[in-house]
Amino acid sequence: MNNALAYQKIYSRVKEAGKILLATHERPDGDALGSICAMMEFLEGLSKPYLAYCADLSPASFNYLPRVE
Repeated sequence: MNNALAYQKIYSRVKEAGKILLATHERPDGDALGSICAMMEFLEGLSKPYLAYCADLSPASFNYLPRVE
Protein backbone atom coordinates (compact mmCIF):
# COMPACT_ATOMS: atom_id res chain seq x y z
CA MET A 1 0.00 0.00 0.00
CA ASN A 2 1.43 3.40 -0.90
CA ASN A 3 1.57 6.24 1.60
CA ALA A 4 -1.11 8.35 -0.07
CA LEU A 5 -3.62 5.51 0.14
CA ALA A 6 -2.71 4.80 3.77
CA TYR A 7 -3.15 8.48 4.70
CA GLN A 8 -6.48 8.59 2.91
CA LYS A 9 -7.72 5.54 4.85
CA ILE A 10 -6.59 7.01 8.16
CA TYR A 11 -8.25 10.35 7.38
CA SER A 12 -11.49 8.57 6.44
CA ARG A 13 -11.49 6.64 9.73
CA VAL A 14 -10.95 9.85 11.69
CA LYS A 15 -13.81 11.58 9.85
CA GLU A 16 -16.14 8.59 10.51
CA ALA A 17 -15.30 8.31 14.22
CA GLY A 18 -17.80 9.57 16.78
CA LYS A 19 -15.30 10.61 19.47
CA ILE A 20 -11.56 10.01 19.54
CA LEU A 21 -9.35 9.21 22.54
CA LEU A 22 -5.82 10.57 22.44
CA ALA A 23 -3.37 9.26 25.04
CA THR A 24 0.34 9.60 25.75
CA HIS A 25 2.69 7.37 27.65
CA GLU A 26 3.59 7.98 31.30
CA ARG A 27 6.11 10.75 32.04
CA PRO A 28 5.59 12.28 28.57
CA ASP A 29 8.52 13.76 26.72
CA GLY A 30 8.50 16.44 24.03
CA ASP A 31 7.68 13.97 21.24
CA ALA A 32 4.64 12.62 23.07
CA LEU A 33 3.34 16.04 24.07
CA GLY A 34 4.02 17.58 20.66
CA SER A 35 2.21 14.72 18.94
CA ILE A 36 -0.87 14.85 21.13
CA CYS A 37 -1.04 18.66 20.90
CA ALA A 38 -0.77 18.48 17.10
CA MET A 39 -3.56 15.89 16.97
CA MET A 40 -5.76 18.08 19.17
CA GLU A 41 -5.21 21.00 16.79
CA PHE A 42 -5.98 18.75 13.80
CA LEU A 43 -9.19 17.41 15.38
CA GLU A 44 -10.28 20.92 16.39
CA GLY A 45 -9.91 21.94 12.75
CA LEU A 46 -12.22 19.09 11.76
CA SER A 47 -14.68 19.94 14.59
CA LYS A 48 -14.20 16.36 15.74
CA PRO A 49 -14.93 15.59 19.41
CA TYR A 50 -12.02 14.07 21.31
CA LEU A 51 -10.69 13.38 24.78
CA ALA A 52 -6.98 13.83 25.48
CA TYR A 53 -5.49 11.90 28.41
CA CYS A 54 -2.11 11.84 30.09
CA ALA A 55 -1.53 10.05 33.40
CA ASP A 56 1.11 12.59 34.46
CA LEU A 57 1.40 16.36 34.37
CA SER A 58 3.51 17.66 31.54
CA PRO A 59 6.85 19.19 32.48
CA ALA A 60 6.70 23.00 32.75
CA SER A 61 9.34 23.28 30.02
CA PHE A 62 6.63 22.30 27.50
CA ASN A 63 4.05 24.88 28.58
CA TYR A 64 4.59 26.74 25.29
CA LEU A 65 2.80 23.95 23.37
CA PRO A 66 -0.79 24.75 22.40
CA ARG A 67 -3.40 22.92 24.50
CA VAL A 68 -0.74 21.25 26.68
CA GLU A 69 -2.74 22.12 29.80
